[in-house]
Amino acid sequence: MFRHLRTGAVVAIAALVIVASTLPMQGANNTGILQGVVKDASGTPVSGAFVKMKNGEKRLTFMVVTQAQGRYRANHLPPGEYVVQGIGKGFQSKLSAAVEVTDGQAATVDLSLTDPQAAYVPGRDSGGARGGRREGGGGGQAAASSLPDGAGKAIVETRCAT
Repeated sequence: MFRHLRTGAVVAIAALVIVASTLPMQGANNTGILQGVVKDASGTPVSGAFVKMKNGEKRLTFMVVTQAQGRYRANHLPPGEYVVQGIGKGFQSKLSAAVEVTDGQAATVDLSLTDPQAAYVPGRDSGGARGGRREGGGGGQAAASSLPDGAGKAIVETRCAT
């Protein structure tokens, strides 16, 4: 009697596993991939360049770093429209045309670093408007009275091994 129950249980579990494996997993394909190659003006792949992917509709920004052959790949991106830009070696690419990232699909955007990298000016927004800095405010220098006491802490920079 127990032998028939065990056989029936094994068959039922096997059938359940087969049915479950054929159903699409919920949430499995609700992300996409953005990939490409970053090259310099001469067409040489650029390793260590930053690639910024911005989805304006969802107000999301993602950033990855290119590998030795200048390749980048961003997995698990929420679907939507993205604008892509590369930055590295003192140069930057123009903003790409909007590219659609869809469920379970890979979109490709290759970039060329041809424009000089824009200088970052603290206290200014991307449009050049002043923000948080008064006219004649010392060019980003803080008054000694506004700084905390002490020697401060060293900042350590390193690269991840590949």
